[in-house]
Amino acid sequence: MPQPVRLGTPAELSAYTHVDPELNETLFVLPKPKYDLGHPEETILKIRKNWSSLSPPDPDPAVTETKSTYTTRDGVSQRIQIFRPASAGPDERLPVMVWYHGGGMCIGSPEMETIKCRQWCLDHRLLVLAPAYRLAPEHKFPVGRDDCWDAFRHVVRHASALHGDLSRGLLLGGESAGATVASTIALQARDDISLQSQGVKVTGVFLSAGSYINPLSPPPEYIPYYLSKTNPTCLAAPFLSGDTVTLFAHCYAAEETSPFHRASLWPKGLEELPKTYLQACGMDVNRDDGIVYAEMLAKAGVEARLDVYEGCPHCFWFLLGETRMGRRWARETKEGLGWLLGRR
Repeated sequence: MPQPVRLGTPAELSAYTHVDPELNETLFVLPKPKYDLGHPEETILKIRKNWSSLSPPDPDPAVTETKSTYTTRDGVSQRIQIFRPASAGPDERLPVMVWYHGGGMCIGSPEMETIKCRQWCLDHRLLVLAPAYRLAPEHKFPVGRDDCWDAFRHVVRHASALHGDLSRGLLLGGESAGATVASTIALQARDDISLQSQGVKVTGVFLSAGSYINPLSPPPEYIPYYLSKTNPTCLAAPFLSGDTVTLFAHCYAAEETSPFHRASLWPKGLEELPKTYLQACGMDVNRDDGIVYAEMLAKAGVEARLDVYEGCPHCFWFLLGETRMGRRWARETKEGLGWLLGRR
């Protein structure tokens, strides 16, 4: 089961950066991209081109995959990737999960979430919907984030037509930048009067390796614990280095003081959020966002659970899923989603 929230000591947090022995050899032979921070827009386009060369996974006959669309507030059509167990009957309505992909709001797509979404769909008999959203630098903050809210509202309005049943569960989540977005969507959904009038409530939130705190001004009581953003090992780690953070931040141009970007700043507080499952990676610059935000949720009376992957870099499971820690992540993710759904 997911672990109860425990902040730990600053020394314990720093020890999370000690690289996992099994990952050690692999991590340090991986190519280390050097980004041209002097030309960030061109650099993002090159990264996207490299990502586009990845082959999609083969079809899985156990999962029915379809596409739908939603319309943003300014009239732009965006796609939604939909995952449903192939064994589900034509009239069967399933619990719903909305999942936002990562990529610093600059790269990525719902298609890159295919393997995970298929697995969760089968593990928990879920309808999983992964929306696309517009990316920076072409579309700076808050465009992508607003698209994510519009996608969520679309799913709520059309849940039955999409073969979902919100009364059986409505989960919301994301990975990396997707988790950053999902954390604020959960708060907006809690406070939205029109959703309240319809009796619609998010029943669980899954936040994996996101960032929820203004790094320029963390809450004073948590400053001794907010270490990963300046930790040299985290800043040099693969998958999300300090240079990568700088690149994404420049292109997305989000306002660090906006509660629509940093959930911990939400003006109405964190109380009465649905139960929340968080994940943090030990060698990740975002690590202490997850750990501190989990503590803030627990102090606000939110039922929260946290799993920390000691000695592992940001979202390591994407390339290192067959390692011991990768298998642990898969097992604990399954358990965490089961906990959000009220299953043991």
